[in-house]
Amino acid sequence: MLRIQETVLRLVRELVPVLEAISRHDLDLARQMRRALTSVPLNVAEVASSRGRSRGLRYQTAAGSMREVGACIDVAHALGYVPSPAAVVSADIALVVNTLMKVEMSEICACSSNCSARRSSASPTASDQGRHFRKPRSLLGQLNRKRAAATLKRDHSFRERLDNRQ
Repeated sequence: MLRIQETVLRLVRELVPVLEAISRHDLDLARQMRRALTSVPLNVAEVASSRGRSRGLRYQTAAGSMREVGACIDVAHALGYVPSPAAVVSADIALVVNTLMKVEMSEICACSSNCSARRSSASPTASDQGRHFRKPRSLLGQLNRKRAAATLKRDHSFRERLDNRQ
């Protein structure tokens, strides 16, 4: 389990009173916020059994849901349902979103460890552009490439031996 999961669960517990206050005024907004809020820890937990590209997509979904929770709180505050969110809650929401995006980027980034996108959550530099969202190579594809390289090498050495005999 990721360490961010503990922060997410603590945030869920902290937002229960806010959710109840919103539900007294706007049941639809409260339902939407509840769905988004419960989606975050569930998607993070689901990553443990995911493989390949779906891992990055789960992180992306969790980050989007956490952003939605923040937007629901902002809307509820704008409508006067709740007071301004505490700085701690806003910081925790930002921490969760940034962490999930960073983990998601490392899951789908196919470039080397010195890539600017892996070093920070900033957008890739011009030299890194186009190398990031490359479809990860499947194990079968890697095996096929190795077999093809071995076959070419074997054929090349066979031709060299044949040429040396003549």
